[in-house]
Amino acid sequence: MKKTFVDIKEVASFNSLYNGYMRATEGKKKYRKDVKPYEQNLSVNLKNLSRKLLNESWKPSEGHTFMLFTEGKWREINTQPIEDRIVHQSLVYYWGTILENDSSVEHTEV
Repeated sequence: MKKTFVDIKEVASFNSLYNGYMRATEGKKKYRKDVKPYEQNLSVNLKNLSRKLLNESWKPSEGHTFMLFTEGKWREINTQPIEDRIVHQSLVYYWGTILENDSSVEHTEV
């Protein structure tokens, strides 16, 4: 099996993080409290996030957990802050392009 390594420079690039931001906030800008303040200084925030990723000082947070009563029962909801969601989406996009370009990966339709 071929090993593939993450190119952190690719994941931490401004374009990758910006695309991650767009995917992470799609449809959520109106009701997520952490999105608006982050968006006000988006360029600076993404550059800071890139710097943290490149110098390996970024760590995912524990997030926030709360209970929500819906459909007749209580549900535990876990949320992550905007930076965690941006990094997650950047990685998802990065791995997606790797898998699309890897001819050794067998694709099957479901």
